[in-house]
Amino acid sequence: MNEESLFQDRVRERDLDNFLIEELHSSDLFRGWLLARLNQSFMPPQTGVVRLGKSPQRLQDNRQTDVRMGWFDQQEQLLACILIESKVTANFQQGQAQSYASELAQCRDVLGAQAACAVLVAPAAKFSALAGREVFDDCVSIEEIIKFLQARIEKEAMPPELVNRLKARVDLLEALCGKRAGTWSPITLPEKRAFSELYAQLAAEIIPALTVRASSDGPKAITKFFDGAKLPANFPNARIKHEFGSKVATKYANLQFDGLAEVNNALDQSGLLEGSGFSLEVSGRALFVRKSTPGIDPTAAFEPQREKVLEGLRAIRDLTAWLEDNAESLLKVLQPHSALPRSTPIDSGGDLAAI
Repeated sequence: MNEESLFQDRVRERDLDNFLIEELHSSDLFRGWLLARLNQSFMPPQTGVVRLGKSPQRLQDNRQTDVRMGWFDQQEQLLACILIESKVTANFQQGQAQSYASELAQCRDVLGAQAACAVLVAPAAKFSALAGREVFDDCVSIEEIIKFLQARIEKEAMPPELVNRLKARVDLLEALCGKRAGTWSPITLPEKRAFSELYAQLAAEIIPALTVRASSDGPKAITKFFDGAKLPANFPNARIKHEFGSKVATKYANLQFDGLAEVNNALDQSGLLEGSGFSLEVSGRALFVRKSTPGIDPTAAFEPQREKVLEGLRAIRDLTAWLEDNAESLLKVLQPHSALPRSTPIDSGGDLAAI
């Protein structure tokens, strides 16, 4: 393969999320490098299983927190965590940084002052535009990560395959930084971006406690994710999302619990859904609590679809209220099935198990 062709077409913010998950999962050196940067604000437990994956409270295109590294005891209780937010082209939405600060404060209240911290990862040139970056304990530039990987390539003796893998990761990170601007640019459809801006404004009126997660507004962006639900620190991953669909009559507002399909019957029999107007659905390993909503075309004009959007936003509001009101009861149903995020532990307490 011609190396010049790697990642030329397009890269997205979630590529950075997935890189961080894989590299922190696979590389003791990279994990140690990150922890060394945080030694003034974070003290990892000496025992416990470390797990890494998409954040339990957030997850665009499918974050606020894009990635979480958590330390868990034998009872699957969270002992400590690092929240990692990725930014490539988007800025913080209004109130998003403040919501991040609240999430971090909640974690520290539960876990301890040095048992939780937040890290922002972005291209170096992006930091100056990110008002609210001061709520993070450390700002790690993608360029610094590139230097770390390049130093490994230059200084370590390693098999050719590992060298090529690290070089490919450097190529990916450079594309994310825009250093290959002549061959890559983020794909955004102007009509979708205009629709999204009006959607976010209306969402702020209907559900002021939540924020709409930033999107590339690209060709495949047909779902809106919401952040900001007030849930216990040890609550399993609950994605709040409004599905627009692709020019269909009916879609859904959803609460999605990844990896918890097996608790479908237990939740159904718990009585928590009685009278709510919501239904249960299983798809793969995911469990959904949902309500049907009108399909929406985000490439069409907003105003003719306002009532459809309103119906969807009200469904998101009601689902979130049900989630928050029943959080403690839901925990009893979802545990011990939930492992935040869900994964298979590795024997060593210092290793990571990927989601």
